[in-house]
Amino acid sequence: MITFKNVLIKSTIIILVFLIPSCKSSKDSNKNFSSSTSVYCPETGTCNLETLTSKNLVLLKDNIGSLYPEIQDGNHCVISFEFKKNVDPNLQDASYTELVIFELPQNFDKNVYENQDLEKLNMVFGRLCFCRGQTGYYPIKTGSLKFEEKEGEVFFQLDFQMNEVPQIVSHIEGKIKA
Repeated sequence: MITFKNVLIKSTIIILVFLIPSCKSSKDSNKNFSSSTSVYCPETGTCNLETLTSKNLVLLKDNIGSLYPEIQDGNHCVISFEFKKNVDPNLQDASYTELVIFELPQNFDKNVYENQDLEKLNMVFGRLCFCRGQTGYYPIKTGSLKFEEKEGEVFFQLDFQMNEVPQIVSHIEGKIKA
């Protein structure tokens, strides 16, 4: 018997298979970045770092002017970092998630992006919780993102500060494997 749940699971698996291929840097078109590994996570939760391939990150506004990210098919790599705070599962409306999403630059000629340069990467911070007036997506305007290529891997370190809303995560380290 075919159920909606079975169809949903199979569809999700198929979508994930297509998201895993590779990201290409125009600096070296033979370089394919295919996976990412989170290196640092606060002890108060769990983290996930994903490389979304052949995608573009587009920042849009809804009808009341609130920012939200949309990941579309394209020719970039999008890095998505997710922090989920450990909460009591018996508490209603206790979930808390922070997201940092950005596009990798076309090449790594520039190893440091600071403050206003982060806008070029469409870098956005999301705070998703039952926190009236303090939830949503915000552009990251203050911070530093550093890249270092070494032995087929790209290491990155992001330090940032949000002025609009409180945050738990202000430092992210990761690596993208070739």
